[in-house]
Amino acid sequence: GDGVEKPALEALSQQLGIDKRVVFVGSVEPNSIKDEFARTDIFVLSSQSEGRPNVVLEAMAAGCAVISSDLPGVRELIDADISGLFFCPGDADGLSRHMQRLVSSEIDRITLGKNARERVMELGLTWPKCGEKYINLYRRVLGIA
Repeated sequence: GDGVEKPALEALSQQLGIDKRVVFVGSVEPNSIKDEFARTDIFVLSSQSEGRPNVVLEAMAAGCAVISSDLPGVRELIDADISGLFFCPGDADGLSRHMQRLVSSEIDRITLGKNARERVMELGLTWPKCGEKYINLYRRVLGIA
């Protein structure tokens, strides 16, 4: 997004000399999300806490290799070391190790991304399937079976 930390993070990426490899996209229009993920090889969620973030599902559905803080809501989605990688919240070294692994191994990136996409399908968490589940829920609540 375009949060208050964005300028500091951009400056840090320049200081570290990684600014040519890191893109701070900022806010993205909903109809452009798919295009952004199509340009992405690795998705990182470094939150200290989350519920079950849709952005992780979107990254997985797009076939991105996902690295995430080990949070309960994300653990429901990812099979550790099969469809994504976890690190302890706040563990910068653990995050760094996973990032280095995926940057240096195209096979690992591709395999994790492929497995992530398959996991989303296996869980039935596509938009059409979720929409169908909501329709069925509303029908039950309204007594329209």
